[in-house]
Amino acid sequence: MAGLGAGAVRGDDPVTGQDEDVEATFTATVGSGFLIIKAESPDDEDSAVGIQLGNIDGDIIINGEIYEDSTWQSDDITFPDVDPGQFIDAGDIDIVEEISFNDETEITVLADSISGVYDPEAENGPLVTGSIDLSIEAFVTGTASALGAEVSFELDFTLNINGGQEIQLTTGESQDLSGEAATLGCADPAVRVVSNSFTVPEATGNTEVCIGDFTCISLNDQLGLPSSVPNQNFIELDLDIEWDDNQPFAPPAVTGNRPRDLDCDGRYEDLDGDGELSIMDVQTLFDNRNNQQLEANAEQFNFSNGASDRVSIFDVQALFARLQNND
Repeated sequence: MAGLGAGAVRGDDPVTGQDEDVEATFTATVGSGFLIIKAESPDDEDSAVGIQLGNIDGDIIINGEIYEDSTWQSDDITFPDVDPGQFIDAGDIDIVEEISFNDETEITVLADSISGVYDPEAENGPLVTGSIDLSIEAFVTGTASALGAEVSFELDFTLNINGGQEIQLTTGESQDLSGEAATLGCADPAVRVVSNSFTVPEATGNTEVCIGDFTCISLNDQLGLPSSVPNQNFIELDLDIEWDDNQPFAPPAVTGNRPRDLDCDGRYEDLDGDGELSIMDVQTLFDNRNNQQLEANAEQFNFSNGASDRVSIFDVQALFARLQNND
């Protein structure tokens, strides 16, 4: 079963059901990333626990909203199940030579309460911060070859990352990791959030594998838990974001949705906000070139690289030329 989490509920419009101060809604897909525990670096192949998120069979999806006060929150987050071989293998346990897992084995990542803020004017470019509560629930059954014997085992445990406290994510710097938010103002942004500043407690539940009557192996001991040094734990989420309606913090709508910047150059060529450059965008710019809203944001429609204090016929011609060059 995939993990499912939800953010705090804000006040909804009684007619539309949408929050009254929603700037935009989004769907973010995690294309790659990792969760690595007790390692010297995120590239440490000897880390006891390492989940490469890009190798999970299925997509991690985050749905959420951005608000006019530059805060944001998720409506829900879904994680597909994790391959148990990614979480634990024979190399993680000293005396075990080989492990095979039964079909009922299930490792699920749960995420709850993700929310944060967005600062478009931060010193080093747009900055997104947020907090997320992650836990791993595992029911693992199988057989292991150890000490010359075949042993059946069953593990049923929960690992609350950061002890149930929220992990602070950022698109900026977090010790040895660097995030990225330079393209957040684009129509199809790619954003990286990271954290290298959290600790991980012991797993709780049934965490021992016993061989015979006297030899028991503690999963916590073998995985090096607790991992109490913050810069030895790493999380990175590489997000491909799709705006479901408006592109946030864009100029006000002229017709339909807000304009969109399709190529990340700071100019909003998709004036009707339908996700593509068309002759209708050129016509909209021509019809509204003296519109007060466009004049107030003239620099964002300065396609001719001329005077940036007003929208001119030269900007219309330049946008038409761009459309012809795209065809």
